[in-house]
Amino acid sequence: MTTYYCCSPMTGRPYHGMRELDAAAADLRARYPDATVWSPAELDDDAVRDACMADPTGSNAVLPRGRTWSKLLARDLRLIASGVDCIVVLPGWKESRGCRLEIFFSRLLGLDVRYYPSMRRVPVKELARAFGSAAAFGADDVEQALLAVRENL
Repeated sequence: MTTYYCCSPMTGRPYHGMRELDAAAADLRARYPDATVWSPAELDDDAVRDACMADPTGSNAVLPRGRTWSKLLARDLRLIASGVDCIVVLPGWKESRGCRLEIFFSRLLGLDVRYYPSMRRVPVKELARAFGSAAAFGADDVEQALLAVRENL
């Protein structure tokens, strides 16, 4: 059985990309009924989801106390490391620092990366170009995410 992880931009997207992620996860489950499909939008508790869904512009969600971008990303990286087989990227992934970090981490683990909805494999050259802009990750972003992963192991 294959385990898919949906990777999509959230910050700056309407409702923080929740609707796009929900639709993609539902579609993948319908297309691959024997697969497991993970979506970061479904991993969020009600307080985080409510904050995101109350923000139609995707730029102003106030996360509940104790929740930060790096902690949410760390949660997702732990999930990816725990047995995901394939990352499924939604449109706009190259412009998202969170997506690029998740995919970079996934490639370090040797995972497959595919486009949604076609499920065609993302060419290595395209991944390399996206990682070529890795300076846009920001060293602080990487450090915060990795520290949050370590704290929660």
